[in-house]
Amino acid sequence: MLENNNQRIIRKMAKRSMQGNTRRNSILIASIALSAFMLITVLTVGITYFKAQRDQTIRMYGGVHDAVLMAPSGEQIEKCRNDSRIEEAGLTVKCASAESNGVDDSLHTTFIWSDGTYWDVQKRPALKWIKGEYPKLENELMISMGALKECGSENGRIGDRLTLTYGDKNGKHKKEFIISGIYEDYSGETAAYVSEKFYRTTGHKPSDVTAGVMYLSFSRALFTDKQLDTFRAELNLGKQQRLFYTGITEHSLSVFLGILGLVFVTCVCSYLLVYNILYLSVTNNIRYYGLLQTVGMTERQIRRMLYRQMFLLGGTGIMLGLAVGSGTAFIIIPGIVKTIGIRGGAVSVSFHPLVYAAAVLVSCLTIYFGSRKPAKIAGRISPVEAVRYTAPGGSRKKRRTGKGSIAGRMARTNLLKDRKRSGIVIFSLTLSISIFICVITIIQSQGARTMVSNFMDFDLELSNDTLGKEDGSQYRQIFDKNFITDLEESKGIREIYPLYLDEITVPWEPDFAETWMREEYAAWMDYPYAEARDEYKKNPDKFYSYITGIDEILFDRLKETLSQPVDKEAFLAGEVCILYRNDLSLTDKDIEGKTLTFYLKKTGEEGSVTLPIGGITDERYYSPYAGLAPVIIVSQQFLHRLNPEAYIQKLGILYQEEYDESAEAQAMSIAEESPYRTDIESSSKIESMKRIKESQGNMMEFGLGIVLILALIGIMNYVNTVCSNIQNRLGELAVLESIGMTEWQMKKMLVQEGLLFAGSSLLLSSTVGIGVTYVIYQSVNYMDVEFYFPFIPVLGVYLLVILVCICVPLILYHCSIQGKSAVERLRECQG
Repeated sequence: MLENNNQRIIRKMAKRSMQGNTRRNSILIASIALSAFMLITVLTVGITYFKAQRDQTIRMYGGVHDAVLMAPSGEQIEKCRNDSRIEEAGLTVKCASAESNGVDDSLHTTFIWSDGTYWDVQKRPALKWIKGEYPKLENELMISMGALKECGSENGRIGDRLTLTYGDKNGKHKKEFIISGIYEDYSGETAAYVSEKFYRTTGHKPSDVTAGVMYLSFSRALFTDKQLDTFRAELNLGKQQRLFYTGITEHSLSVFLGILGLVFVTCVCSYLLVYNILYLSVTNNIRYYGLLQTVGMTERQIRRMLYRQMFLLGGTGIMLGLAVGSGTAFIIIPGIVKTIGIRGGAVSVSFHPLVYAAAVLVSCLTIYFGSRKPAKIAGRISPVEAVRYTAPGGSRKKRRTGKGSIAGRMARTNLLKDRKRSGIVIFSLTLSISIFICVITIIQSQGARTMVSNFMDFDLELSNDTLGKEDGSQYRQIFDKNFITDLEESKGIREIYPLYLDEITVPWEPDFAETWMREEYAAWMDYPYAEARDEYKKNPDKFYSYITGIDEILFDRLKETLSQPVDKEAFLAGEVCILYRNDLSLTDKDIEGKTLTFYLKKTGEEGSVTLPIGGITDERYYSPYAGLAPVIIVSQQFLHRLNPEAYIQKLGILYQEEYDESAEAQAMSIAEESPYRTDIESSSKIESMKRIKESQGNMMEFGLGIVLILALIGIMNYVNTVCSNIQNRLGELAVLESIGMTEWQMKKMLVQEGLLFAGSSLLLSSTVGIGVTYVIYQSVNYMDVEFYFPFIPVLGVYLLVILVCICVPLILYHCSIQGKSAVERLRECQG
């Protein structure tokens, strides 16, 4: 057939086709708009969420840095500052520690000197606020609110004076300081930054163990494990040095791939939505395209007409989607965040032009690729074939009548008749549900309540600070029987777990004690063990250490940290002990078959005990203080046999209900009424949760916004698909009604079809979807937060999906027939 030159006619026909099929074209425009809306909102709000998450990371780590180098040498400092891979290299030195303010002699405030890079560039973004200037004079302090409170000057102002006793490398000193600045961070740290003049008087230097710290900010965002290992090797770390990467740096590649995976699945969901609607629209109008060929329109012209029509519809849909998506992302979501958020202030959404470019590009590609196959089908089919055309996927095989109701059998037949169409609907709905599960899991797992945890998940920990003093004569039994009885009788407190502690001496012996001390000095001391060995042999009492006693429940948690099993009965009976490793390079092989001899300082050598070493742990909870000699962990009963009056170093408290503020108020009031209240340190899950919430900003609210958008998109996706499906099946439904199918049977069939779609999608989401969710979660979990599956939200969305799949087909069918008879609907479909 010769091609007619009818370009103007093609344009007119495309335009008239749009005007003549208002309902079908409205569905197409809505689908394309929904696709663009989904990309704009999910990507924009998602970027804002991850930016807020990075802000949280900065606040929790205390600064903007990617790696921390402990005790850097002069050569390493110079290397890092000249390395092209490092953008910023800040340096701090912990040069002194406050010990007393004249009232409380168990202070924890650390004096830190910082260079300009760390304080001005890396530290500032992690602060809530700052007043005053960084110290210049020797007696000036830039002090945190936490340190001011600990020093008894919570209401202190700039210019006020503080008299403190502090210790440095040269001994103890008493000095009057002037507050030159005050700041507050998100972690409640107790620190005071000092001038370089003061730092030079302390005798400390950056290479001192536990004193110098270098904070490194890399110039790039993504690193492989090999690249990080190479950088570590290039630093030539000594035995006393440590290099730590922040979680987001160490897992940067997996985090990026996880986020990329979420974006890709979102784009696939968008593509499937538009493709399904286009496919149904074109294939159900195939007779019309066959008739066009009878009047001289070629395959190429039909495809061109379809592409022109899709261009007009797509342009309208994309512009509408961009407008609604922008309004949702920049107006509605921030409004919701501000309404339900617990913090005031402006709520800003991160804008990036690439998001709009990506939304337009993906939508255009979706329209193009989604139109290709339907257009190819429409162009290649002959007029005769077009008259007899039925949607692909139908089977002409004879089927047995089967069992069950007619509506149920027809619902199953309709589902299997066009497997491709049904598969796309199920896959699309599964993707929407799976993305929802994935995002809600990430958000719930990163919630403040989930992130706040300690070793035993205690609601409150109270510690005896007198046991941290150098002079053992100042130790006090703060948590006596009366104190514990008052706590036990308090309403809201369920259980109390004491951790007992006493001083011990580990005498020298040529086997394990020698091995331990050599490793201890190599890792933590500024001079070699050879210089201290003789003194250790003669006066082992000077080389202090501790013994801690734990009960059965604490042991059950402790054994989870051991690489080798320890016999529980033997441990509780006092026949075996466990050591705290203290970051030494000792392994289980080094302790295999070894014993340790020790005695309490109160009893002397005549009370010597020798125990086999059963295991070694890195859990700091069991070793609140690290001694020079090994810290020994034994059963509570065994320690009480050695000393019935052993000190209680720590109380772990569980409330009847988690995060019970009234129970905490009662516990803290008992601590405040104690005569040793200044020597009681508290660590509260409630306070930690509040600090994390502050550090998160509006992150969780924006995360909720993403979840709501995804839930809405999933529902609209299904509604749009079912709407197009029913619109294209009106003739079929009218025929069924004309041969005797009642309205009740029709509705029952549609409901069962919806339930089959819902059941298939939920089954896939509950298996493959949750599996993929776990993989993606682990890839973006750079903070090592325990995986938490949100059963209630997921159960809620499952019920919502089932309800939507039942109600939507009924509502759309009712709206489609609009009280018309079967004959009228058949005439409309044929026309």
